Amino acid sequence: MTDTDRTAAILEDIKARRGYVLPLHRFMAGSDPDFLETYDRFFTLATDNHNGLTPDLKELVLLAIDLCLGINPEIAGKHAQRAVEYGATEKQTLAVVELVALGLAAKGLNAGVAALTSGRPAS
Repeated sequence: MTDTDRTAAILEDIKARRGYVLPLHRFMAGSDPDFLETYDRFFTLATDNHNGLTPDLKELVLLAIDLCLGINPEIAGKHAQRAVEYGATEKQTLAVVELVALGLAAKGLNAGVAALTSGRPAS
């Protein structure tokens, strides 16, 4: 198998299992296919449906992770859509968005307070 064939095969496999291929997949397939295969195996093991989470809960968790990390909104949206397809409610997906917003706001608030109070004596 040529390097080009191997790269194409890796990307086709990712597309078949995930339903999408990211720019990082394309880059890594051409730059370091061994790493990409290992990373993708890790991703697959972490996200398969034999990990004790129901499919809808898994998708809600993936939605929260994507939102926290600032992942492409289209990908986060696919997790929300899949969660609903697996039985989550629209209200539950909104609750995840709200909880993430709360967490991110708290992170910013804590950082801001730390910046404003650094070097000041404790009161």
